[in-house]
Amino acid sequence: VKIGTTADNKDSGITFIEPSLLDRDLKLKLSGWYNTSENSNSRYSTKRLGFSPSIEFPLAERTRLELRYKISSDEIYAVSAGSSPILQAEEARGSLITSALGYTVSFDSQLAETDPTSRTTFRFSQDFAGAGGDIEAITTTGLARYEKHIFNDEVTLRAELEGGAVVASGANGTRLVDRFTGNGKVRGFEANGYGPRDLTVPNKDALGGNMFAVA
Repeated sequence: VKIGTTADNKDSGITFIEPSLLDRDLKLKLSGWYNTSENSNSRYSTKRLGFSPSIEFPLAERTRLELRYKISSDEIYAVSAGSSPILQAEEARGSLITSALGYTVSFDSQLAETDPTSRTTFRFSQDFAGAGGDIEAITTTGLARYEKHIFNDEVTLRAELEGGAVVASGANGTRLVDRFTGNGKVRGFEANGYGPRDLTVPNKDALGGNMFAVA
């Protein structure tokens, strides 16, 4: 169970994990969440409610596959009159349902450890929204990370590259709640302070990006 509250954000969720379903190497995960933001470094608020079951199993000694389904209700509201017409149009669409099928392929060298001083991790994910619901889009993300312990494990060197893209396959395009805002991924930026902005309006709110990359 996770509950987090700040002046601007409320994040709550519950996750159940069964690591050995049917006494086999099958991981079952059930997750539910309810998150809200109110003018978090922005002139709008958001509300997200969702549920996602998933199952994960090995493909090879160091490689695993997760298959999942996600259904969520996401909304942007209370958009200021001085905000971008893009955000105002997304507010007018109201609360929309996202129904998506997805998968993640992951590689972790520590699953069959050969060198305890180093670790290599790869992850590739795709989610296909459009299995019912109101949103039609494909979201793709990938991550590559290498870690090395030196000076008798007192220092850890880490190199990491992560990126993603969301492509709308329907006529309505993406929404702020579907795009990437960089929150929790890019250091040095305030919440909702990352991404393209509409500089033609007074608020100049970040609109989120259809692509992101961080190293």
